[in-house]
Amino acid sequence: MDSTKFSTFFGNVPTFTIPGRTFPVENFFAKNVCEDYVDGAVKQTEKSSLSSVLLYGVEAWTLTETMSRKLEAFEMWVYRRMLRISWTDRVRNSTVLQRMETSLTVDGIMYVIDCGYCKLKVYNPRIGMDALQVSVHRYNIRDAV
Repeated sequence: MDSTKFSTFFGNVPTFTIPGRTFPVENFFAKNVCEDYVDGAVKQTEKSSLSSVLLYGVEAWTLTETMSRKLEAFEMWVYRRMLRISWTDRVRNSTVLQRMETSLTVDGIMYVIDCGYCKLKVYNPRIGMDALQVSVHRYNIRDAV
């Protein structure tokens, strides 16, 4: 692009030169005409290690939604494998996620001490409001003993 012609066309507007570098771009062209080019882009993205696909508006949303669903399905597969839950066990995904949340491990953490306290929202008639009340939760105490 010739920046002087561009500047002249818009009434001699100032031009700025911003230093940077370009990255190589590889173009992929379809061998055959594709009926649904968004579906074709999804399939091509899955087959290769493409990092970006140029789409516009609704097409970009469609691609993002499709890839998001596939990523969530893969994530659930990984969680089930980690927890050794078979798909034939008919355990709901929400249950798997709850188990994953409670079974996270952090490097360097050797012991976790649960005090057994729980904050509950309780209506206090004396002040006429809901308040958070800290109490010992029996379920947590049962686990600790």
